[in-house]
Amino acid sequence: MAEKLNIEELTKLIQHRAASGQGGMTFVSIDGPSGAGKSTLAAVLQSLLPGATVVHVDDFYSDEGVDPAGSMDIEDACDEYVDWLKLLELVLEPLKDGENGYYQTYDWVAQKPDIWVTVEPRGVLIVEGVYAMRPELRDVYDVKVFVDTPPEIRFNRLGKRSDNPLWVERWAEAEVWYNTNIKPIDYADVIVSGE
Repeated sequence: MAEKLNIEELTKLIQHRAASGQGGMTFVSIDGPSGAGKSTLAAVLQSLLPGATVVHVDDFYSDEGVDPAGSMDIEDACDEYVDWLKLLELVLEPLKDGENGYYQTYDWVAQKPDIWVTVEPRGVLIVEGVYAMRPELRDVYDVKVFVDTPPEIRFNRLGKRSDNPLWVERWAEAEVWYNTNIKPIDYADVIVSGE
């Protein structure tokens, strides 16, 4: 059963895991629905954990998941919206092996990949975003966090993000499927309120 912690308690837990590790990196995932406050939590943790690096799952957005006609099965859309294999192979596995990780950020305005980023194998790595705790990724993490936020707060935040209602609707359907069937909250070590 996941512990409900505030940010200060979560920071201490991560510091404890990092101190008790084998000198390698400490891997933290932050998952939760869109608009829950995952990016905000990651930024706060990064400011409190010297040398921490944040990788945003949104940077692994895949154009393969674009389905303007809504013809793709929701489970398939869930698998296609984020290139989790690229996250695993280019970032997580190399870092676990003590090597640099590399990835390309995604420019959401231009809707295309942008600059390349190098992540060095040191300190704390925070991977934040919807799908961060996919089954294929969750064994990598030392601390798994789920941000739980009431729907009305999340929807208010989301209304300020996109002017493409069809895309938001399809993304939301895939996300509901993910949270209902993959159930990242069930695999979390910690639950943090995003209110």
